[in-house]
Amino acid sequence: MRICADICALLFVSATVGIAETYPEVPLQEGSAPEFMTIATEPFTLKPAYLLFDGNVKSGYNRVYVWCPGDANYGKPVALAAADKKFPKIEFEKTHEQGKSLVSWTIGYDIREHGSGGSYFDYVTGKTIEREASKVTVAQFTFSVDYKLADSKSLNTGSRNFPLDLTISGVVNGGGSRTNLPPALAPWNQLRIDLAVTASPSDKKGGSLTFVGKLFWGGSPCVVRSLPKTSEFYLKVAPFREEPIFADNVDPVLAFGAGQTVEAPFGWYDFSWKFKCDGIKEPAVNRQEVPYAFAPPPPPGI
Repeated sequence: MRICADICALLFVSATVGIAETYPEVPLQEGSAPEFMTIATEPFTLKPAYLLFDGNVKSGYNRVYVWCPGDANYGKPVALAAADKKFPKIEFEKTHEQGKSLVSWTIGYDIREHGSGGSYFDYVTGKTIEREASKVTVAQFTFSVDYKLADSKSLNTGSRNFPLDLTISGVVNGGGSRTNLPPALAPWNQLRIDLAVTASPSDKKGGSLTFVGKLFWGGSPCVVRSLPKTSEFYLKVAPFREEPIFADNVDPVLAFGAGQTVEAPFGWYDFSWKFKCDGIKEPAVNRQEVPYAFAPPPPPGI
């Protein structure tokens, strides 16, 4: 079972950070109707980098300008050419008193048409009336961000590894203007957590339930490669309106990997869970609306 609700996959939601007043003047191709996007370059202050997509919804976007005021590489707008509707990786490595981060963005785009025509039967005239198509062409921007973080304690040990290592993907709409740039997208602060449950009956009385944590941004699953040892995953499994048969912290590596297995008799169950991890805002939890049914398999032939 997956307890899943697709939320905000196409909404440009983010933490608000300081927004530059005006994007600098840059050369644009003829007929360009630029789209704008703002991305966070690090988790400590959410310092923004501003993207200007040069092109339009008819011909596409053949380049993006990346501007991050004060940055060594993008202090002035830098043009990156598109190939197959994708732009080169945009990478930011930052060291802060709280730790070190490596944030690598891969941005692409897609052109979509929304709306359609149709027909209906007019009972007064006895004729079929055709309605003209009313279509709107919009640009949608895809992102995939490799998000790596080491806290100050890890740096003090001399380790070169990043205890937190995720890839977060999604789709957003462009927005804003040269003088009204959108807020910074920081997807590690906008995650949600679901629970996948696998039932394994073993005899006439019951069997086992295996619980695997799943992180999402909107409807897009995240790739979890590494989690810090300080992260916590709490799971509670209880028969409906009874005392829990399992309530404990689970090793996060197990929780997001093979999963936690709990022996359970057949019946109705309530689950609750939450996940805490330094470097990401505590993910929203999608609570189940009805008890989970762990039922015996049907007899053979049915």
